[in-house]
Amino acid sequence: MNVETLAQLRCWSQRRSVREAAIALSFLGWCALLLAARVTRTGTIYYTFLVWNLFLATIPFCISYWLLYHPGSRLRAALLLPLWLLFFPNAPYLMTDLVHLYPNDGAPVWFNLILLLTAASAGLFLGYTSLRHVQKIAERALGPIVGWCVVVPVLFLSAFGIYLGRFQRWNSWDVILSPISLAHAILERCLQPLEHPRTWAVTLGFGVLMALGYAGAAIVSNEDPAES
Repeated sequence: MNVETLAQLRCWSQRRSVREAAIALSFLGWCALLLAARVTRTGTIYYTFLVWNLFLATIPFCISYWLLYHPGSRLRAALLLPLWLLFFPNAPYLMTDLVHLYPNDGAPVWFNLILLLTAASAGLFLGYTSLRHVQKIAERALGPIVGWCVVVPVLFLSAFGIYLGRFQRWNSWDVILSPISLAHAILERCLQPLEHPRTWAVTLGFGVLMALGYAGAAIVSNEDPAES
């Protein structure tokens, strides 16, 4: 690859990183405006839990963004990627906040729907983009086949994480705060899967949903093939 091609790829990468950051900030800003309007209209703070959920969803995005567009040593990547994987389920988890859709506190249901769908869309964008970052890191190091071999397990592990978060109420930081209890809950479901059908139904359902969505996003993207 000659110097001119490398320069073109670097310029393209910089433009892409700016676009990704701009879209992420636009999602977060629109969510903030909708929440502010709801709080002002109703005088309640019910849906402000979305602020915390959105913050958690930005953590894997920021980690992968930094690793891809500001590459450093492999040691740094090896230390940060487990942290990325730990927090990654928080992004698609925002889809499950749709369970809170109902008219309350004087806000019409259509407004609540827009707010929750915006937060869910933000989560999916942050999650898919973050996963694409990690896929590209893997591709650069080990090739495109390995890149896709990373994507599929991550999506289904994330689906399992969604189940643990929504139905078992575990959090990412419980790996440190309650590691034994969390490990017991996971092992129980892995060693006795037939006794926990909802666990694997939710994992399969969300895993397939996210895999189809990610594959669709990859197909329709306008990404320059040379960057891969």
